[in-house]
Amino acid sequence: MKLINFLENDKERYICLFQLLKEGKITIEYENNNSYILKHKEDEMYFIIGDDYKLLDLLDKDDKNYYLFFNKELAEKFNLKNYMPVYNFYRSSNKKFDIDNTNYLFKLLDASYQDIVKEHSNYPKSYIKNRIFEKKLFGSFDKNNNLTGFIGCHSEKSIGMLHVLKEYRNKGIATFLEKNMINYFIDNNYIQFCQVELSNIKSMNLQEKLGFKKANKLCYWCWD
Repeated sequence: MKLINFLENDKERYICLFQLLKEGKITIEYENNNSYILKHKEDEMYFIIGDDYKLLDLLDKDDKNYYLFFNKELAEKFNLKNYMPVYNFYRSSNKKFDIDNTNYLFKLLDASYQDIVKEHSNYPKSYIKNRIFEKKLFGSFDKNNNLTGFIGCHSEKSIGMLHVLKEYRNKGIATFLEKNMINYFIDNNYIQFCQVELSNIKSMNLQEKLGFKKANKLCYWCWD
């Protein structure tokens, strides 16, 4: 497939697309030379590859949509309210982590945790509800069954939503959560990747500590 061959030339940069392609969840809305508009079949999400300004004329601005650009100038020209540069981080090892932290339990979250996740994140409640319904949102719990943090698998199949509640920080919980999530990805034969905001140095350090490699170029989320 021409698209796959093109993406393979810079796999770490485009790693966020491979799992969706593997599952058949992407449609090609536009293709011309090495310029593409791709759409997530199950979500209002578009992926824009290339530097041709014609691509912008083919996109509908809709406040329900999310757009991931791989070209900074196009992302800025599209001019939506929200603009978030991120690095893709990719882990190629399929060796699972030994979880040696016995102070916490890792388990799925149910609907009773929607409000607390919303309180500690910027995600729409409908998205949180969907992640819980799809069994893609997990929490860490202490020995008194108190939620200490959470992590999830995004609809584009990336590791994300990582958050540790303030009173439980600096106890290794972020590492505990992500190690468990990596093991979950390995068990389910998912490509291990995450996206980290340009300004989040602490998270970048965590990813590198866990064996992820940072892509050499940014990509850019835009939404209204």
